[in-house]
Amino acid sequence: MTINIILFNSSLELTKNLGSKKLQHPVFVNDSKRRKNRKAGELLLDISIHYSGMSPDDRTNRGRPDIIHQIMLQYHFSLFNSEAFRKNTSFNPLRLFIHTNQDLVFEVSPEWRVPVSYIRFRGLMEKLLLEGSIEQPPVKVRNLSIEQLLKDKIKPESIILWTEIGEKKFSNELENEKDYLSTDKETVWLIGGYQSGDTPKRIESLVDKKLQIANFSLPSWKVLGNLLAYLEQDL
Repeated sequence: MTINIILFNSSLELTKNLGSKKLQHPVFVNDSKRRKNRKAGELLLDISIHYSGMSPDDRTNRGRPDIIHQIMLQYHFSLFNSEAFRKNTSFNPLRLFIHTNQDLVFEVSPEWRVPVSYIRFRGLMEKLLLEGSIEQPPVKVRNLSIEQLLKDKIKPESIILWTEIGEKKFSNELENEKDYLSTDKETVWLIGGYQSGDTPKRIESLVDKKLQIANFSLPSWKVLGNLLAYLEQDL
């Protein structure tokens, strides 16, 4: 069975979602000119680049593709995806799904060589979102809500939300939660893919249990890193 990691409501989208009026702002026009082959609406929305062209509301939970990049690198460099581990088994107990704030979903294949360079990552994500797929390895973007992903594709036995308001479970206490951290059954780990704010009620209504690994807020990549380190202890 599998632990399915879902990075939900991820801040990964193209600038066209802001609307044509906002794209007339010089920050998008100039970025488009620098990119040459990219129109103003075909850019990956990035608050570090496009801050001045985004409204205060847009800046709250949009334009953070770096979060997704960090999560994908954590997964890519997990020991479960190492050549040594894959030589000894054909089964990978981990799967990673990216669910965006536009209800788009794609799975990160273990064979996907995630670019370490953010510039290359940015170009790859633009291609994926614009064309809906890439060929090597085969990755396809699907229009799926988080509910559809859980019900129709994964069909988990348990769903865990990792949140700062969950039950406190520091590393030495995780042993007590083996039912939720085991690869013996189909489990989902939900981790927010955005920079701040509460978990949407629609997400909270889906979970069986809320857990945290610290009594303060942690970045998403740190949460995943700690959980992977826990699982890798038994390798």
